[in-house]
Amino acid sequence: MKILMIGNDLGAFETLSRQIVSAGHEAVKIPSCTSGVRKLKSEQSFDAVIVDADLPGKEVLRFLRAVRNDQSLADFPVITAGEAHSEQNVVAYHDLRVNDILVYPVSPATLEAKLARIKGEGKRTVLIVDDEPYVAETIAEMLGAQRYRTIIARSGEEALHILQEMAVHALVTDIMMPHVTGIDLLKVVKANYPHIPVIMITAHFGKYRPRDAINLGADGFFAKPFHDTELIYTLQSLLEQYRPLQFNLSHQDPEK
Repeated sequence: MKILMIGNDLGAFETLSRQIVSAGHEAVKIPSCTSGVRKLKSEQSFDAVIVDADLPGKEVLRFLRAVRNDQSLADFPVITAGEAHSEQNVVAYHDLRVNDILVYPVSPATLEAKLARIKGEGKRTVLIVDDEPYVAETIAEMLGAQRYRTIIARSGEEALHILQEMAVHALVTDIMMPHVTGIDLLKVVKANYPHIPVIMITAHFGKYRPRDAINLGADGFFAKPFHDTELIYTLQSLLEQYRPLQFNLSHQDPEK
């Protein structure tokens, strides 16, 4: 994992940084929350951020609000680390969707467990299914800019294989495809992977009505061409809605 460390380069926070590197991860250190936000927005390679809760004033809370109010960072994994966490701050961290907290000193086993959990809850993986390469790649590029991990399948058959082999958090699929159509894929996903929201897209609006797709279990429906903002908003809302089910499933099956 590549972790952005925001805090003073001394004391317990520096010790934590060394522990992370010793555990085989990459730690990039930034001294302030303001520069930390800029770093996260300019680089998409980070998997998580750990911010020193002992920074002065309300800098940490301002950082968290800035991250959660930014559409591209709203779901980004954040851990706070400090000597102690007041009850008031813990409540604020919960409200601002901090993924976890660390209290110094941090044992190697605790750190390993926290990072493993964050990795499982990190970037959401979206499977994009379309037999038109340009369409699939355009959607993947757009979602990648929003910090989603994307996988492209060129057919329904390929998508079914991917679903069997790896964890997927959402599916965006074309309807009109040869052999295994998007409708066929929707039925399989809802029967076997009920924790995965499905968004349908089609250029053949007259043939497939939105009501039909929704009645079959689709969570969203867009006719091509559609606006990027609408798709992103719908996807974010669905992932938030499905998050409890996916969280419970990942903790029942560690391999996922």
